[in-house]
Order: sequence, then structure tokens, then C-alpha cells
Amino acid sequence: MSPVRWGILGAGWISRQAIAPAMHDTNNAQLYAVAARSAQRAAALRPAGPVYTEYQSILDDPDVDAVYIALDNGGHEEWITRALGAGKPVLCEKPLTLDSGTTERVMNQAEAQGVPLVEAVWNLWHPRTQRLLELLRQGAIEDITSIRGTFAFNGVPEDNYRLDPDRGGGSMLDVGCYPLTAAAAALSATTSLPEALVDTALSVANIEREKSANGVDLRTVALLDIAGVSMSVESSFIDIPHQFFVVTGTGGAISLDQESFTSYKQHSTLTWIPNQANGVPIIESFAPVDAYSLMIRNVGSSFRAWRDGTDEFQDTGHPSAWLPDPAWSRWTAGVMSALRARETA
Repeated sequence: MSPVRWGILGAGWISRQAIAPAMHDTNNAQLYAVAARSAQRAAALRPAGPVYTEYQSILDDPDVDAVYIALDNGGHEEWITRALGAGKPVLCEKPLTLDSGTTERVMNQAEAQGVPLVEAVWNLWHPRTQRLLELLRQGAIEDITSIRGTFAFNGVPEDNYRLDPDRGGGSMLDVGCYPLTAAAAALSATTSLPEALVDTALSVANIEREKSANGVDLRTVALLDIAGVSMSVESSFIDIPHQFFVVTGTGGAISLDQESFTSYKQHSTLTWIPNQANGVPIIESFAPVDAYSLMIRNVGSSFRAWRDGTDEFQDTGHPSAWLPDPAWSRWTAGVMSALRARETA
């Protein structure tokens, strides 16, 4: 079976450091074309085919099978809509869009047109995250009672899109979506969808924000109630770098240690503390892995099956193509919109 010929929109940091290398290293993918404002930067990603300076050219190229959208947050909606309209499957950088209404619209468009759309929350494909979900499905900690998630770092350059409200800036959109999506995945592993992942099951107990002069949130700390499950979530551009994710249940707790969301080609661990056996921690180790490559491989298998009209996924060593539930993207967008509405109400 021929590989998926990818076209990338945008040649910024994420494309250079993660996406292009993953496509070059994955046997069912070919980085075929790149479009960027700078032809030189696009060419530096080493596509097998053309370099474009207009994003639309990727969509017009009949040899491009699928599109990776690596633009700033504010550019996602337009190019998701255009790519789907051109019949191109889309893997888009998180957050999918800037609000729940827009996320719902583009996902409905994808479903109506029968064209795949996937949000690239890359850490979901990491074996450690997959193991967390497996343990939760097996009832390792029984019923979930609370979830805590934090993603903080500092040192965003002044001219970076993360500090520009017109380009989808803000810590919650940029990194808060990681613990929220992980929470959606965790809840779906132990409860029946969509009961726990609906707007009526969510309430915002408290929210605190620190903003820049132009209104971008530099830090957001929120306490939520999700169908009786307590969740605290924190995102920040102005704190000492740290990540934290722990799911607590009636039968114990599981945490993703160290870089909870961004373990990249490094050793990582998961700690499971069951209530039985005197609560002795069980530490599971995971070898260094490139979860971007795992994402490209799995999504590529799905997109290739869609392209070829087949039902079987036949990648050597990868008999299936795992994709996150679209409900997770919808719910995460809904929570972020709820937090924004609560702040301005």
C-alpha cells in the first residue's frame, strides 16, 4: 500500500522540530509538500514534492492526500474549513479552534462531508497515556472522584502568537487543553459517553486569571465539577515549568510523572497507587518514544484506509489505527468556552 502523501501548512517550530521529522521517520507517510510564507523555510523541511508560498496551493494539489495544519491557533478554523471543502483529510494542531461553537461547526462539516478530521493532541498516542486509559478501563482505581492537571512554563517571546489575542493567544488555549483533553479521555474510560461529557454535567466552581495588558490570559486556575467529579486545571506562561496529571478514584490513584504531557524521546514513568496492598506504589516505566511519529502512523493508517476505501489497517507491527474520540475535542472546547464565559459574565 502506498504511503499517505502529506501536505503541511506552516513551517514554524512544531513543523521543523516534530512533525516533519515524524513524517520522514514513519513508513506509511511521505512528506510530499509544504506551504509557508517563506519558500526557504518550507524547503528546509525536505518535502519530496513541491514547495508553495500560498496555503491554498496545498489544497489544490491533487497529489496531496492529507493535510497537517501547523498554523497559529487563529488560523485553524479557516484552513480546516477549506481543507475539508477540498476533500482533504485533516490533522490539525491543538486547539482545534478557539471556541466550542466553531469546533462543533468544523466537526459537523467533516461528518457531513465524510472527510476525516482529527485534533493533534500528540501525547494521547504515547504508550504511557495509553496505559493510563487501559488501567482506568480495567477499574484499577474504581470510580473516579477527582482529576488534577497542570501545564506551566515561562519565557514566551513578546512577538509570539501565544501573546496575541487576534491569533488565538492565551495559556488555556495553548497548554490548558492538554490536561482537559486528558481528563476527557480518563472520564470516557470509566464512564459511558456521552453522559459525563455534556455541557449540563459541567459547572465552574471557581476561576482565577492573570492577564496581559492586551487581555491574553497568562495564567488560568480553575476548579470544575464534572458530573460529580472534581477537577482542578491550571495553565500558565509565567511560572516555573512543571506538568502534573493525577486521576484519583475510590480505589486508588494514577499519576503521569515528570513531563505529564510532553514526554518526547525520553524515559517516562507512571505511578499507580492502589488502595489495597497498603497503598504501595507500583511504578511502570516506558522507554523513550516519539509520540509524534506514533500519531502520524496511527492517523496515517486511518487516512489511508479512507483514501483507499479499505476496512483493514495493514501497517507492519500496527494492526489497528487508534484515534481519539471526537467527543474529547468537543468537550475540551466546551470547557474552555465555559471558562471564558464565566470570566466575562
